Amino acid sequence: RFAYDENGKCHLLRIAVDPADNDLIKREKTILDQIITDSLYKTLDMDTVIPTPVGIVNIGGPNTGILLDYNDESQDVSKGDRRFFLEQVRPLRQVGEYYKRRIPLRAIGWMWNRLWAASTFLHDAGAIHAALTPDNILIQTSTHHVILSNFSHASWQQEFVRSMTNEWASIYPSEIYPKKESPQFGSDTYLIGMSLLWAFT
Repeated sequence: RFAYDENGKCHLLRIAVDPADNDLIKREKTILDQIITDSLYKTLDMDTVIPTPVGIVNIGGPNTGILLDYNDESQDVSKGDRRFFLEQVRPLRQVGEYYKRRIPLRAIGWMWNRLWAASTFLHDAGAIHAALTPDNILIQTSTHHVILSNFSHASWQQEFVRSMTNEWASIYPSEIYPKKESPQFGSDTYLIGMSLLWAFT
């Protein structure tokens, strides 16, 4: 989804599925606020992959939302085309179900390289995403650009976090399922590989 801020700029919008998850949306903003203070966030162009939180929004119901911005300058997106660009952002789950083997191997390799670079940055900054499933890896379908989503279960400074969603139990590393231990730095790399394999094989 997407929405506009008070200045008319279009942003990605993530909404809690259930009002009981509103605290997770607020936690996501807290985690992202910490991540983006890293001095390499913009130097390494991580603001093109890891969103900058704009703020928590009330969408007129019991569910809380969060507006997320990202730097799309490298994608040559003009202000007028930004909504069209965001409308083509889909979770890896949908991309995999629709395209399957029709995505060129070089594009999948590019996705892997960008996802690995983003997870390495996160780890150096002190964070573990811990839920890089096909629902939380977003793909811009015309450019194959990647964006990480849903930091609500991320681990900061190796704190203990229960991050697994039952739907994706089969692709989680053993320290998360079935052991139910806190995620490790390698958990993200494992989940990236398993998510891409799930989507494109």
